[in-house]
Amino acid sequence: LYGNFIELGYGRQVEPMWGELFFNRSFEHFAPYRPISIQWWDLWLDPKNPSKGYEKDWRKFDWYHSGYEHNAWFAAPGALPSFEISEVSTFVVETTSPLQVAIHPQPGGVHGRQCMRVENKEAQQWGGLAQAGKYLRKGEGYTFRGHLRNIRNASKVEIALYPEGNWERPIVSALLSDIGGEFQPCVAQLANPAFEGRAVFMLRIPPDSVLEADAFSLVPDSNLHGWRREAIEVSRPVRPSVMRFPGGCFSSFYDWRDGVGPRDARKPQDSPFWGGENANDVGTAECAMLCKELGAQMMFCVNVFHPLKQVFDYHLSEVEKGPHGYDFPQFTDLAAGAQLAADWVAYCNAPVSHPMGKLRAEHGYAEPFGVRYWELDNEVYRWFQADEYARAAVTYARAMKAVDSSIKVGLISYGPKFAENLEAMLDIAGRDIDFLADRCYGEGFQDAILGRLRTYNAAHNTKIEYCNTEWLAFEGHPDAYNRLEMPVTTQSFIFSKWRYAMNVMRNAMMWQRKGGDILFVNFNNFANTHAQCVLETPKEGAYLAATGRAFELLTQSPVAWPLKLEGYTPLDTADVQVQAAWDSRREALVLYLFNMTATPQEAVFSLARLGREFKTAQTTALWADSLLSMNTLAQPDAIHKEEQPPLPLQSKTEFRMSGRPFAFTQTILR
Repeated sequence: LYGNFIELGYGRQVEPMWGELFFNRSFEHFAPYRPISIQWWDLWLDPKNPSKGYEKDWRKFDWYHSGYEHNAWFAAPGALPSFEISEVSTFVVETTSPLQVAIHPQPGGVHGRQCMRVENKEAQQWGGLAQAGKYLRKGEGYTFRGHLRNIRNASKVEIALYPEGNWERPIVSALLSDIGGEFQPCVAQLANPAFEGRAVFMLRIPPDSVLEADAFSLVPDSNLHGWRREAIEVSRPVRPSVMRFPGGCFSSFYDWRDGVGPRDARKPQDSPFWGGENANDVGTAECAMLCKELGAQMMFCVNVFHPLKQVFDYHLSEVEKGPHGYDFPQFTDLAAGAQLAADWVAYCNAPVSHPMGKLRAEHGYAEPFGVRYWELDNEVYRWFQADEYARAAVTYARAMKAVDSSIKVGLISYGPKFAENLEAMLDIAGRDIDFLADRCYGEGFQDAILGRLRTYNAAHNTKIEYCNTEWLAFEGHPDAYNRLEMPVTTQSFIFSKWRYAMNVMRNAMMWQRKGGDILFVNFNNFANTHAQCVLETPKEGAYLAATGRAFELLTQSPVAWPLKLEGYTPLDTADVQVQAAWDSRREALVLYLFNMTATPQEAVFSLARLGREFKTAQTTALWADSLLSMNTLAQPDAIHKEEQPPLPLQSKTEFRMSGRPFAFTQTILR
């Protein structure tokens, strides 16, 4: 039931999970973050008056960790650059004092639009290019790759790692020689048997020399398919059922071909909707390997073309707009978009006898990825009318299913003029789609849309299911974030706290009660994203956020068949709730007690009419000292988990269940 959501190009979701240690490894011009990102990150000093500016030092926020760093390239040796993220940040410091060493971005290179020229005018001292913020682990090996070009006197150079703030002696170094006058790939192995901590990477060139560099990479040898091993290991207990990729809003301007094949052949790109840069190091295959490691199904979000996508700023408010300079004529022709989507299905699912399957095999993946779920874009009300989108969905679904008839295609059913026209959209597309991709919040809203879907299915003998493909833990109403009892009311403050995680579980109980028409619900988001996430991945390690602890329990719970409780009507907004369900074999009874109050609670369940004799009870509780508690790198277990061994039952006819304050308690009767 419980899936997650990964969006490229927004919120540093992917980069800190990914094994790459360099920030902006190809020295690209950094596209400033757009106002809509500043808004979602709660950076405005006065949200009602953006002219007052925004916070440029993210270290002030309690959600901050080192995974959010934007490390600048700088001429070295020299002082480390200051931390600031603004609309004028280039993350390149071209000169260093007192040495005559300089770096300059240059057009061209082998990867992207720019490379970096490194110039050392010193007569005797070596100098070069550096970037701080590399966290090294004792005993770990690292592989450096890069493309270098000797402009003058730089046929031999050195790469090295130094402790941050200390240029006296490198931790480890390697010599690269025979560098010619054209760009050539270079590889070096850097072993680190003894050092643990933050380090600076440096490329050192001889006195009176000039070099050009591009497409750098530095990854730990312990990586799993390019992902940080510790990020994968910490994620495993969450057991996401489905992973949605590559957006979100980013997917509306995504061409999957930019994210396949050799990584240095993929061009880094601006993130058009959010600002910032997407290196395209993580694409189709990398997502597939992550899902394979976590045991998750994949759901890819398809770019549905529309003429209005050529210049997409038209739909944004004045606060959101800002300069962009993007033009997308390639995303305007619907038939071309449907063919591109069909090719993506083939690339993922077709055998090697198919041209797209053959291309996948050439990229190193002979076995199909088996991507089952395909959502037709994101927030399409920005471009489409409801009936127009439904017809586009038919075109896309038929083209995609002609390649693989087993895939499941999702129709967006939320947004202005969409939800109220659901029946009309289904009349057009209902025979061609398999699930609704919705964003419904609150039990009343959920019951209403499920009722309409069930009515349509009954009338047309279809089996369209319901999905919420991107949900936040709203509290009772779409516009009411859980701000009660909060001293600060920004979203980012709320997202990280135990109250928000408890609301995740309260919403989850509601979806459990809805039965088999709910196919899956994808929480927004999986990693990082200013605490709006399950997993946090600072450079020093990885840990589950408060919501991660909630999903760890939910996804391992054996709940399968929720039961109706006599004389009890659950409310999705209640601060004390109970629930009961059979496991999949109807052998164990699973009881929940949800308590978001500051006082202990007790529930008594009568078992007499079940006709079963239960012998043991095993209880697991998640709780925190306060609704404002949060997990951090320094305190990754502020959200407590208490697991009791199975205990013998004292009564055959009832079970008395206790819940401490601010706790979610699960008991399994066997």
